[in-house]
Amino acid sequence: MKKLWRIFKGLLLFLVFLGIIFVRTLHMDTLLLDTLKIETSDHITEEVFREITQITTHQNILRYNLEVKEQAIEAHPYIQEVTIQRKYPNTLEIKLKEREEYAIIPYNGNYLFVDRELFLLRISESYMAGEAPVLREVQVRNFSLGDAVITENDDLVKFAFDAYEALSVSGFFSDIAEFYLNEDELIVETTEHIDIILGMEIDLPYTLVATEEVYKDLISRNQRNVSIVSKYKEYIYVESGTFMEQRQSNVDEEELPEETESEIEEEMIGDD
Repeated sequence: MKKLWRIFKGLLLFLVFLGIIFVRTLHMDTLLLDTLKIETSDHITEEVFREITQITTHQNILRYNLEVKEQAIEAHPYIQEVTIQRKYPNTLEIKLKEREEYAIIPYNGNYLFVDRELFLLRISESYMAGEAPVLREVQVRNFSLGDAVITENDDLVKFAFDAYEALSVSGFFSDIAEFYLNEDELIVETTEHIDIILGMEIDLPYTLVATEEVYKDLISRNQRNVSIVSKYKEYIYVESGTFMEQRQSNVDEEELPEETESEIEEEMIGDD
């Protein structure tokens, strides 16, 4: 028993000694936070980092639970991963992996900025053209900032993203204005008033190479207000009118007033 007591007593004294050292360490001037090293970021500046984590300089770097601070930063919509490390004696190093804006989805007067996985990054009342492609007619079912947007036409949205990546190496990529999702088709609107209609069954790389040749030929012959249609594999043709012109034509037809029975009778009497 005496031997066990001596062991216990020695262990207790050792723990007390460690506690004293830890407390002294927390108050050492040499471990006061002096520098925040944050990787280049468009969204997490030093000021934003301090606001989110409540980390301030001139505090001992051992006082902070870095795992909790990482979780606070990862709650930011644009941040996918973050690592915070202590670099003794007085520096915290922050490494970030950010999500990138991939598309803009118009919805009820607002614009939803999403990444490649439809993760909602921000909501705005306006957008700057050219920063990311505008993807219209996405059937949004549900969305929440910091979560993936849920859509009714998810397969077509994914096809649009694949097409966008394939188009990014084409010779007419700079002419692309907006994308429209139309049932099972993707309409690519260009600034040259030439639409490209793509079906989901096509072989994207092969089709877009052929499409580019047709597009350049139309430009060389100064043909506008047409659509290059490729809904099926190895089958491309050109039809008159763009998608928006055809849509407007359909709207106009629907808005034409129907003749009443009395008007028809009057016409018949007049013919007699």
